[in-house]
Amino acid sequence: MESKSWWQPQPICPVFLGWQQPWLGITCDNSGSVVDFSLPYFGLRGTFHSFNFSNLLTLNLWNNSLYGTIPSHISNLTKITNLDLCDNHFTGNIPLEIGLLTSLNFLYLCENNLTGLIPAFIGTLKHLSILYLRGNKLSGFIPLEIGSLQSLSSLDLSNNDFTGRIPFSIENMRNLSILSFFNSKLSSFIPSFIGNLRNLSILSLWDNELSDLIPPEIGSL
Repeated sequence: MESKSWWQPQPICPVFLGWQQPWLGITCDNSGSVVDFSLPYFGLRGTFHSFNFSNLLTLNLWNNSLYGTIPSHISNLTKITNLDLCDNHFTGNIPLEIGLLTSLNFLYLCENNLTGLIPAFIGTLKHLSILYLRGNKLSGFIPLEIGSLQSLSSLDLSNNDFTGRIPFSIENMRNLSILSFFNSKLSSFIPSFIGNLRNLSILSLWDNELSDLIPPEIGSL
């Protein structure tokens, strides 16, 4: 792979080349458009260049050696439902343009070197069921807008550098089964509303700066 940028213009799918076997990690639909690009653990190294996969549904580049920023033209992936960039070396902020990917069900940006705030646009991704931002250098307050993700079943913001408390808007996320905030620099107290999240099976709050009592409502879980 080219070291400066590996993402090239959309390839022609094998069916148009007379091949009988699909390319490794690439799935196309009947029209020849790439719909699945999955190359985890593939040793990719470099930066993003351009996104021309307008019909892409899945982009899985977990555990490679990609670096640089996540570019704004990621917004070209208007149909994507699964975006997994975990375990790379991305830096910079979470681009605002991800807020335009309103079909997303799964967003994995964990274990990178992302900085800055969790942007408020996160609340526009109404179809999200999994959001993993753990293991970055995100800071500031967790936005109240995160409580708009009422379809979310798994939220992991662990191992970051946040400020302030667990936002009260999380009370609206009644479908949560996993809520993980360990080692995130959160302060204040454990809110009693956590006892209303009756679908929780995993709650991880260790290694923060929480004080006061454990609320009795936690016994409702």
